[in-house]
Amino acid sequence: MLELGHTFDLVADILGNTAEVVREHYGKWSKGRQDNIDRFMMAHFATAPATFPITLQSHEKNRFCGAERGT
Repeated sequence: MLELGHTFDLVADILGNTAEVVREHYGKWSKGRQDNIDRFMMAHFATAPATFPITLQSHEKNRFCGAERGT
């Protein structure tokens, strides 16, 4: 039901539980919740600067760091 967009309150009422219990145990199936997370993450990545600019040199340097330390 959450996948179809129904509210936590409605699902809780049907299951005979509280909305908090439904949110805790079944929240990952909430379409509305996932849509909000997707919007938040897309907005974040659209405006957040990259921590380290990726260049061929930085990629090659980081690629071999573990091998140089024997890991």
